[in-house]
Formats: sequence, structure tokens, C-alpha cells
Amino acid sequence: MIGGLIRACLRGEWRTDPMTLQLLFAADRCHHVNTVILPALRAGRAVVTDRYLFSSLAYGSLDLDYEWLKSVNSRFPLPDITFVLDIEPSVALARIREDRFAIELFEEVEKLERVRSAYRRVAAEFANVFVIRTDDEVEEVQRKVEALIDESLERLRTKRSC
Repeated sequence: MIGGLIRACLRGEWRTDPMTLQLLFAADRCHHVNTVILPALRAGRAVVTDRYLFSSLAYGSLDLDYEWLKSVNSRFPLPDITFVLDIEPSVALARIREDRFAIELFEEVEKLERVRSAYRRVAAEFANVFVIRTDDEVEEVQRKVEALIDESLERLRTKRSC
């Protein structure tokens, strides 16, 4: 239900202010963390997700205070590893236009440049956030991701055995 409101807002079918939108994202995340992520982690499963709390910092900081967004999202568990797949905004928009008929709320070059900068800030502030350029072939990007996952898993194994 919350996700439906968010999607409608992103498509321009419903409007709200930036703070309400970010609080909806946080409410949706809270529900997802409590009903999906934490139960899976407690069961010993690995969880892979996209657009988690760092997305709220990156996109939300277009209109709202970055520190306030960090505070709103501070109770959510941090991921063991995060990949920011970095692409030139103009290239990203060209790809979006190839796949879809409509552009969503944040899909403008200037906004995406600011989002990209915010993701770099996130990567500088939080541990285990890796920015990976996507200029390379898909296989090379995949190789980089796999190598970082292997390194991260080894660190976790070492940490747990100490």
C-alpha cells in the first residue's frame, strides 16, 4: 500500500511534499525490514536488495537536509556491503528512454548529477560502500562486484572467527 503511493508520486500521478515522500519511503522500508529482511537474517539467509536507505540519502537530499535524512533512517540496519553502480546521468537517461515511455520524478540530468554526488558522499561516510563505474563491459563490472563480495565475505568470516 505504501509502495503504491510512492510509485504514484514518482510517476506524477499523485503529488506530495518532499518530506512526506521521504517519510513514506522510511515507512515502507521499516515495514520491509521488519517483515522480510530481519526474519531472513535471523534465519541465516543472505539478503540482497536494491534502493535501500542510501537511496533515501542520495535522492532525498535533493530537497531535504542530508543530516535529517540520516536521522530518519538511522534505526535501519546497515548493509554488510553496498555497490553504487556509477553511470553518467546523460547515459542513464538515454537508457531509460530506450526502455520506458515516461520519465519519473528524479530523472533529469541536473538532478541525477546531484544524486551522483550524494552517493559519493555516502560512499565516503559509510563503511563498505563501493562506487563502481559502469563504463566497462557488463562482464568486467560483474567481475569487480564478485571480487568485492569475495573480499567482504572473507572479512566477515575472519571477524566472526575472532
